[in-house]
Amino acid sequence: MSKKIFFGSVFSLTVLQFVNYASPLLTLPYLGRVLDVDGFGKLSIYLSVFTFLALIVDFGFNLAATPLVAEKVEDNVYVSETLSSVTFVRLAIGLICASLACFYSVHIGLLLLVHLIGQAFHAIWLFQGIQKMSYITKIVAIEKIFYIVLVFSLVDEKTDIMMVLTALAISSLFGGLVTIFFAYKLGYIMRAVSINDIKKHLKIGFSFVTSRLAVVAFSQFNVVLIGSTVGATQAGLYGSSEKLYQAGQSFSAPISGAMYPYLVKNKELKFFLRTIGILLCVLIVITCGCVFFAEEILTLFFGSSFSKAKNVFQVFMCILPIGFVSMNFGYPAFALLNKIQIANKTVIVGAVFHLLGLAILYAYNQINSMNVVCLLFFTESLICISRVVLFFVIKKSMNEVEV
Repeated sequence: MSKKIFFGSVFSLTVLQFVNYASPLLTLPYLGRVLDVDGFGKLSIYLSVFTFLALIVDFGFNLAATPLVAEKVEDNVYVSETLSSVTFVRLAIGLICASLACFYSVHIGLLLLVHLIGQAFHAIWLFQGIQKMSYITKIVAIEKIFYIVLVFSLVDEKTDIMMVLTALAISSLFGGLVTIFFAYKLGYIMRAVSINDIKKHLKIGFSFVTSRLAVVAFSQFNVVLIGSTVGATQAGLYGSSEKLYQAGQSFSAPISGAMYPYLVKNKELKFFLRTIGILLCVLIVITCGCVFFAEEILTLFFGSSFSKAKNVFQVFMCILPIGFVSMNFGYPAFALLNKIQIANKTVIVGAVFHLLGLAILYAYNQINSMNVVCLLFFTESLICISRVVLFFVIKKSMNEVEV
């Protein structure tokens, strides 16, 4: 894979992430004002649960399947079999999750079923692996535009939280169907899957899903815990800052997304370090600006009632450059060493640290948005430092063995 293809992938993924977060940046100000802090907090809790279950349905395939396809991109039969097997596994897991959710609420269970079926069909890993990032951009653009139209059409009262989830579920299903259509256009068709194929991909995905679920421990679980412990208002203040933080992440994610398949084939350490170093400097400057204008940014996006989340937002912004380094010294960096599992293990260690921290905060009745985001800062720092240190230690030991 040439650098031209790599930078083309970065461009497509940058456009993708812009589109991906253009919808929340358009809808969040509207939802924040219509639902108010309390309603937005309840919505944040539901969205965290939906995201958690979508990660379960993904089963790590967005990471695990990408190198499989990247290494055999010219074998249409193999890629089609992988697509079919991965989709079947995801659909089965989604059905189980939605069925269990029906015990809590049939309405929520049905919305989850529609949402998770759509997520099962989302084969982002396929287009990353074959280096056709423009298709991902088209899919996400279509889905998000559909979502925006639905939100502004269905939501106009404080009690319309379920309408937001309905818009999310329908747009997810629509995007999933568009994904399968584009895959078919490229010559990848659904095939009958064998038990052996399912077992093989379950085994491959399982090694990644543990780390993906560990991420939930210090991301999606936070707002659920805050909401259930100290109420929806605190969850709303935390959730609003978190959404803007995630939007910030989206502008750095294309580098990691394109770097990962690139480094699977090309072991270019100097190019990797130079790219990450330059972009880190830019990100730090942007972060400083966001910290300085924190109150104005929150008021602009959500309204004056959310300005109380200023300190929480500032900590989230400080996490941004740490997360950027951590993300790129995860799967992309360890792909250089052919030791991707180390990235998984660092996330699991971080999750254990974070859960212990949450347990201590809970035991001392100190759960609130500020304490939780500070704990997240230390968790992300731990993961980042451990990944950078392990990378250079292992790289040094490998060089000594070669000598």
